[in-house]
Amino acid sequence: MVNRERLRRLDETCSAGYDPEDPASAAQFLRVDTEFHVTVTQDSGNNRPASVVAQVFRETERICHGGLRLRNASEEMAHGHRDLVDALVAADFEGEQRVVAAQIEAAHKIVMDGLDSSPESATASLVG
Repeated sequence: MVNRERLRRLDETCSAGYDPEDPASAAQFLRVDTEFHVTVTQDSGNNRPASVVAQVFRETERICHGGLRLRNASEEMAHGHRDLVDALVAADFEGEQRVVAAQIEAAHKIVMDGLDSSPESATASLVG
């Protein structure tokens, strides 16, 4: 069962955004974003996917920092959270799928922007 109030509180915290020039602000934003998505998964009633989601989000936070430094994605991410909460509360499975797919694409862009901006990316090989 979706805990609407808990998700709304997390969404409000994310909606406060972050300052791209302030690493601590971006780190806090990413922690709350991770908590939001883990909460959504936990509310599904199956803790195993929740632990996987938590691990994936925590492992990508470092990379996301680089992308968040390049632009302020606060509003884009907050909009996605609101859309997801609305779809979950309405039990709109197709809406949930659309929102999650859009969020994955946006996160992919943030990660790729972060990798592209990293000084290590110019010399590191992702292939081994």
